[in-house]
Amino acid sequence: MSSSLFEQISVMRDVVSMDLLDPSKDIDLLNQADALMKRRSDDRAKVQEDARNTLRSLTRQLESARLAAKRPQSVPTPQEHQEALNAQDTKKFSLAKSIQELEQSVAKCETSLARLREEWDRVEAEEPSRDHELDQTALRLKICRELGFEVVTDDAGKVSKVLVRNDVKNDVQSVVLEKNASAFFQSNFLWKLAGSE
Repeated sequence: MSSSLFEQISVMRDVVSMDLLDPSKDIDLLNQADALMKRRSDDRAKVQEDARNTLRSLTRQLESARLAAKRPQSVPTPQEHQEALNAQDTKKFSLAKSIQELEQSVAKCETSLARLREEWDRVEAEEPSRDHELDQTALRLKICRELGFEVVTDDAGKVSKVLVRNDVKNDVQSVVLEKNASAFFQSNFLWKLAGSE
């Protein structure tokens, strides 16, 4: 045997004597490393599960916020809202114009009413009977003419005959008044001729 072989054997004995190749220590070390890896893996899994739960919670909150931020169907869009405001403004100005026109009309009517009241007071204050003397004979003759009777007098101013107008027959008759007949008979006869009976 050579000396190198002895040396190698000597080195191996030294290594064995130093407890460098003790399998029980290596197994303990491997078990510790394995336990550490499992703890770290469990910690990572727990952190990952917590992160997933947090992500789910945040996703639910985001969806709720997104739904809450959506404009409900009953609420108009900004453009529709602006159009509604414009329509209300137009309506407001139209009503204001109508009110102003009505106020002007009321003012004109009040002015006319005041003028008519003044005129009425002036007319009421006047007494036409004081200013004019009524001719009762002329008034009676006018009423008789409108009823269809026209009195004809002679040169002396006495009634000689009566012209009777019948609007139904479109006729005019001349009647001489008799002195012997009563006033009742004559009036009935004249009314009969006028077509009132």
